Amino acid sequence: MKVLVLTNSISGIVQFRLDLMRSMTAEGYSVLISCPQEYRYEHYESILKKEGCSVIRCDFARHGMNPVKELRLLASYRRLMKKERPGAVLTYTIKPNVYGGMAAAGLGIPCIGNVTGLGVAIENPGLLRKVTLFLYKAGFRKAERVFFQNSENRDFFVKEGIIDKSLTSVLPGSGVDLMEHTYRPYPEGDGIKLLYIGRQTKDKGYGELVRAAMIVKKKRPETEFISLGLCEDEFREEHDRLRASEWIREEGFKEDVRPYIEDCSALILPSYHEGMSNVLLEAAAAGRPVIATDVPGCRETYVDNVTGFSCRKGDPDSLAAAIEKLIALTREEREEMGKKGRKYVEEHFDRKKVTESYMTELRRMPQ
Repeated sequence: MKVLVLTNSISGIVQFRLDLMRSMTAEGYSVLISCPQEYRYEHYESILKKEGCSVIRCDFARHGMNPVKELRLLASYRRLMKKERPGAVLTYTIKPNVYGGMAAAGLGIPCIGNVTGLGVAIENPGLLRKVTLFLYKAGFRKAERVFFQNSENRDFFVKEGIIDKSLTSVLPGSGVDLMEHTYRPYPEGDGIKLLYIGRQTKDKGYGELVRAAMIVKKKRPETEFISLGLCEDEFREEHDRLRASEWIREEGFKEDVRPYIEDCSALILPSYHEGMSNVLLEAAAAGRPVIATDVPGCRETYVDNVTGFSCRKGDPDSLAAAIEKLIALTREEREEMGKKGRKYVEEHFDRKKVTESYMTELRRMPQ
């Protein structure tokens, strides 16, 4: 059977779902991945082809809602499905979920969706939220199964009448590959290096991180803040106004973040919303404490005051206070926190569980 995977990010497939792609090809499924052009597209394409997958480029804007462009994407998905005749469609992220789901429903093709987070369009009340929920309902109207990465997101969709609860399942995010992200000895010495990994943008809490770094470094100038990731265009003005690079050492995008996680004292993610944060899981798997907002998709990845510290969303003072709590610990106490974090992800977030959930659904379908 041919399985068509629709996504807005080829890098996301390689980084978080490669185990599923391997499992499908190993069981004899023909896997075709449709995704838009992005940074290092050819590199990720070559990795997927080595795993026996086919890749077809389908460009669209990840953000925005231009009616003409949205209809073009829907038509493009319909043409692709008519041509390839997949036995099942897997969709990730909002536009593939919505328009891929619509196309599959119209053609009678079984579809499995995955809501990786609510996103800004739904988090903020208003017309855009109503339109987005209407589109989701249309996209999921004939879905075989919709996976969610946290129970709060699932309950919200059920309450809004978008999907029947019986057709949903909650996964531990994308899980974490415990063989790739192994436990690493905690850094020696008493110096504090605090690592952020992600897009530099408002909804990831980067502005709060910069402000918290200002507060902390005025008291403890020896504390290091390191950021891995690129600045989004819409955040550039705020980034420069805050003089972010004066307070945080910005290293840019890195393909392999593991050496940076190994070298850090803790990982920070002050995000406004997540489906399930992969970077928090990867840091905990390496044995590093985390500091993160108490929001769905973050709070599930740590145990407050045991494997990390929580802070309030959009509150740089709360974030600074959490950082200072971590700094006040001895090196041995931080190391023990990290060990407990590793054990926690082993028990709850093994990626093998996510892969098996998908394979179970696929095996139920007519071959």
